[in-house]
Amino acid sequence: MRLLLRPDGPAAPVLTLEEAKAHLRQTSSDEDDYIQACINGAVAAGAAHMDRALGIQTFIGTLDGRFPCGSIEIPIAPARTIESIEYVDPDGATQTMPGTDYILTDRGVDRPSWLSLAYGAAWPSTRCQLGAVTVTLTAGYDDTLPIPDSIKSGLLLMVGHLFENREAVNVGNIVTQMPLGVEFLFGQFRVLRV
Repeated sequence: MRLLLRPDGPAAPVLTLEEAKAHLRQTSSDEDDYIQACINGAVAAGAAHMDRALGIQTFIGTLDGRFPCGSIEIPIAPARTIESIEYVDPDGATQTMPGTDYILTDRGVDRPSWLSLAYGAAWPSTRCQLGAVTVTLTAGYDDTLPIPDSIKSGLLLMVGHLFENREAVNVGNIVTQMPLGVEFLFGQFRVLRV
C-alpha cells in the first residue's frame, strides 16, 4: 500500500519547545526558532526511520487494481483506527465498504498492523485502475497511548546533536558515535516488515 500523510500534521506537539530547551539547558529565548526547527527535523527523521507516526495523524493509503487475497499490511505504526475504505466498483462508481466488514489487528510494538476481513465478509470487486482502493486511517501516539520514553530520549539526543552541530561536516575534531545513542533507543521501535 502506498501511504500519503495528510498535510495537517500531528494534532499535538510530539516534543515541546520547553522539553527541548530543558534538555539543551537553554533559558534564553534567543534560539527558540532554531530549536523548534531542530525539533521538527528530529521528529520527522525519527518517524521516518522507525516507520511510526509520533503524534496522532491521518494517512491515506491507496491500492491499485483490486483488494489482495488476504490481509493488507498497514505500513505505519501505531495504527489506531480505520476511518474509511473506499473503492471504485467495476462500473466506475465510488463505494464505501461497511465498517463491520473489516478489522484492524495490532501485532505488537515492532510489527505492522494488519487490515483484515471480518468473519464471513469478502473484499468487494473493484475496477482495474490505479488507486482503485483508498484506505483512510489514523495512527500515532497520544494521551491514551503515550510515546515511549526511549523514543522521546532519542528525539532529544537528535535535537541536541542538531543544535550543537550546525554544519554538515565537522572539521578538526574526532567524531565518534555515542554508545547507546539514537539508533539503540529507536531500534527497538523500528517496524519490522514480514
